[in-house]
Amino acid sequence: MAEDRPVAILTALEEERAGIRRALPDSPGIVLTATGDGPRRAASGAARFLERHRPSAVIGAGLGGALTPGLKAGDLVASRRVRFSVGDAATPDARLLARAQAAGAKPAILITVDRPIVSAADKAALAATAGGSSADPIVADMESAAWAKEAAARGIPYLILRAVSDAAGEELPEFLPDSVGPDGSIRRAEVARRALVRPSSWGTLLRMRRRLHDYSDALGALLARMLAP
Repeated sequence: MAEDRPVAILTALEEERAGIRRALPDSPGIVLTATGDGPRRAASGAARFLERHRPSAVIGAGLGGALTPGLKAGDLVASRRVRFSVGDAATPDARLLARAQAAGAKPAILITVDRPIVSAADKAALAATAGGSSADPIVADMESAAWAKEAAARGIPYLILRAVSDAAGEELPEFLPDSVGPDGSIRRAEVARRALVRPSSWGTLLRMRRRLHDYSDALGALLARMLAP
């Protein structure tokens, strides 16, 4: 990595960015932004940020849902491979992956989707399309391939880190996919509106909220270990 160019850290949500910032306060040589969630917002936010800063490396970070057994909530993974729904993104940087593994992350396949995958059956069905071996952990999210595409378009090495937000067998509220707005992001007001008429979802949503904060801090600690001199 070039000494005079920063490392860019991208998150989707402000809560993810805040957790990482707590672990990396005033770190020289690091620039950090929240691009917005969903593939379209992630791509446009990343493009603007990378054009402005011209970093030496890009590290995406955030939460993602496990698609395969063997991963539990809170596990930390790093992208050995990143996939769109129709094929692979550019290959993640091997040196960054090695540093992430040394810092405690497990290598995994990441699949970018345009809506949350909420049922155990749908998670298993998507995992079956990934093309990995039975030993490969697989995690779904809504931004990784978009970040990878923007980094690759500029010739910048990249890696994506994810904290597992929900295990493969965990069922999430069925209305989450329908809460995605026209811009591809999850509309929190819509989630709240739908939850009001489904009180049984409140416990799961509160648990997801706690995990967002706790696991963002864990990602920050992972990055601090990974980027230590």
